[in-house]
Amino acid sequence: MPIRSRSHILEEESIRRFHDALPSGWVYRGKAPDYGIDGEVELFDPEGSSTGISFNVQLRATDDAARADRVRLEVDELDYYRSLDTPTAVIRYGSPHESLVWQWASNIASSVEIAENQKTVTYHFSEDERWTETTPAAIRRTLEVRRHLANYPPDAAVALRLDLSAIPAVRRYPLDRIIAGAISESRGALVRAATHNADVEAFARLEPGFLTVGIDTLTGVTFDMVDPTPDDYLASTLYALVHLFRQQRLTRQAEALALFLVDRELAHHDSNLAFDACMALTSDLPALVDLAIINGLHDLAEPMHALVSLSICKARQHDEATRGAAMDVFFEATLTSAEESESTSIAAAHYSIGNFYRSQNDLVRAITHYNHARRLRPAYLQASYFLRELAGVLFLAGHYVLAELFYHEAARLDPDDSFLSFLLGDAHLLSGKIAQARACFNIALASCNSSRLQHESELKIAFCDYLIASSGADTVPRRRYEANGIIRSDGRDSAEHLEYLLSEIDALNPLARFNLGIIRARESDRNAALHHFLACAFIQPQDIAAWANAAICAVGLGDESLLLRILGTAIHHMGADAYDYFRADVAAQGMPTESLALLDGIAMQMLEESELSEDDSFTLRILDGDDFHSMKVVKPD
Repeated sequence: MPIRSRSHILEEESIRRFHDALPSGWVYRGKAPDYGIDGEVELFDPEGSSTGISFNVQLRATDDAARADRVRLEVDELDYYRSLDTPTAVIRYGSPHESLVWQWASNIASSVEIAENQKTVTYHFSEDERWTETTPAAIRRTLEVRRHLANYPPDAAVALRLDLSAIPAVRRYPLDRIIAGAISESRGALVRAATHNADVEAFARLEPGFLTVGIDTLTGVTFDMVDPTPDDYLASTLYALVHLFRQQRLTRQAEALALFLVDRELAHHDSNLAFDACMALTSDLPALVDLAIINGLHDLAEPMHALVSLSICKARQHDEATRGAAMDVFFEATLTSAEESESTSIAAAHYSIGNFYRSQNDLVRAITHYNHARRLRPAYLQASYFLRELAGVLFLAGHYVLAELFYHEAARLDPDDSFLSFLLGDAHLLSGKIAQARACFNIALASCNSSRLQHESELKIAFCDYLIASSGADTVPRRRYEANGIIRSDGRDSAEHLEYLLSEIDALNPLARFNLGIIRARESDRNAALHHFLACAFIQPQDIAAWANAAICAVGLGDESLLLRILGTAIHHMGADAYDYFRADVAAQGMPTESLALLDGIAMQMLEESELSEDDSFTLRILDGDDFHSMKVVKPD
């Protein structure tokens, strides 16, 4: 006869026990296998009407009495629970005593320490988390609070209930007064809780060595306190409330409390909470910077330094001047802090600030800070990464000869870096040293693993060959300012004048190349037009028309391989806009639907690869003697 496994029997036993523990009006529905969700409970009122409130259940059972008060969960499970709109209760059933203990998954996630790369956590239930006759009422209240929070008025204060019962009587009065003062000065964010419970209520439970701050049983933060002063209790309470209010989208109340922290110059030892409070002030950048400095986040050794920088820069509700002024104040504090330590730290501060401005394309400021860094610490000139980054900024600013110098030295220090060879090739190319550029692109092509870099290297090698053949020389003239003075801005220069300008004055003038490309395309000289448009695109990678026209020339030449190389390179530089522009042109010119669909499929694959490789980040390097700790900083969501 078939024998049922103990695990199946135990599972059914736990469901029956849990069902029996629910009020008669509540309905438990098991779910089809899902990631960590066993069922759902829907709440009905005593008259049998649905309340529209429900919660998920993750039910874990054990026959081991010693493990009935603990549960092991995967970290990915906890992340999944937090992503759901409906809250999840984790319930543990112990068969030896038919016991049930429980806690909200969100509270478990906030109370356990999770190390980097940790896969599982074990949560120990306390005696207070045992399921009793009062548990359903507590659950219902939490779910009702959650519903009220979703529609909480932005101008309404949140009631704060203060629990000092565990504090020695002689210490209660000063604590009560300092927190009462904060409530009254909280700019309408808080109000003292009344005797009866409000619809939404926060609490702060103070103990001699411990503090718990939360919103009902929905969410909370706990602190271990070592010999805390009243100010310590106050700061931790307020920073926790800002964090919880932001979690629950009470943005106005969070901002008001954060402004109070600025007014009182209250700092917190937890840099994550400090940064979170700064983020409550993104609509007031001067206050955000003040709070960051109060918390020491302007110190370059503080990892949150970079995140504050990015947050200021990306604050969309402010104009460029406001963001710039805030960045100036923040970075000035960074340099002042560095000056109080040692000269090498000042150099490191200038370097990281320059790196930040480079990531934001503020080239003048980036160069200024890089130059400060190398003067204060000449050893930077023996660091390949520094030379490469300085060269990159100089290149983007149009100082190609200087960029050549620094790229060449970086490549000497790091000869196995194929991308450095490619970058040096670009600097040679735009300095007019075509043969040297071709040699660098060949090195990059031979050693690179990136299809994108391979395609662009192949395009540039072919262009170098064209330029050497058409000019009859390994170098070409690059008198850019002279060329800009004699070319017409309306595009009415003759082909002869443009050819003269390119051969005698500036072989890589983008406007001359583009206009001559248009002329040659009209003459059906697609090969010449192709190279003129490619030259313009190489000089100005954001020139969407140049990329599109080069791709159209490749279509006219019937060279599918060339077309794909151009599209892949254009998409790398310009994203979907590059393909959209090209697609609109060829569709208007009557490309067959089947051919267009084929190109669309290829473009979608290219775009996916390009988007996967994109990031919004910069590198922060913290000086440690003669070494550096590197950190790639990605903008927060």
